[in-house]
Amino acid sequence: MFQTALDAYNDLYERVSEIKRESATCADLEELADIAYAFRETHKYLADIASETKRAQEAVEKLTCLLWVNTSDGGTIRTKHCSATPQMKLTASIPKKHSHPERHSKLMGHLGVPEKLWKGDLELVRIHWPSFVEYTSALEEQGKSLPPGIDADKTYTVYRLRIVKKRNVNEDFENGESEA
Repeated sequence: MFQTALDAYNDLYERVSEIKRESATCADLEELADIAYAFRETHKYLADIASETKRAQEAVEKLTCLLWVNTSDGGTIRTKHCSATPQMKLTASIPKKHSHPERHSKLMGHLGVPEKLWKGDLELVRIHWPSFVEYTSALEEQGKSLPPGIDADKTYTVYRLRIVKKRNVNEDFENGESEA
């Protein structure tokens, strides 16, 4: 899978670079509009595959963490490519401004965010979800309760792997070994 993705990336990158160079000297408005449209549509497909790859990664990380909890001695998972440390963090759904305005207001007030930055039609400040996961997980580790506005029934665990690379994934392919 990795080698296929790397080959496709290299081919596509070369083609995009070539079209960009050719476009720089093009004076035909219709052709330029078509090229811009093609890039936009290409970006949509690539964003879709990036999202799907991320979802697959998260599913495999969750499965790894769950198996690790049930079958390991609690140590780091070591492979020839990486070291992976399972991390399980408690978090909760962030109340939406429009669907749960009272809960959202309580949370933002608790966090000390001035109303002028989030109230009304202009929302200049939103809660950064990865930081919120760290925040709620730290509260849980300290034995503290969730902040006001958070529904305790909407808590869940986020499963992730902290992965440290030992060697490149593609080294096996360069050495003639088969793909997993």
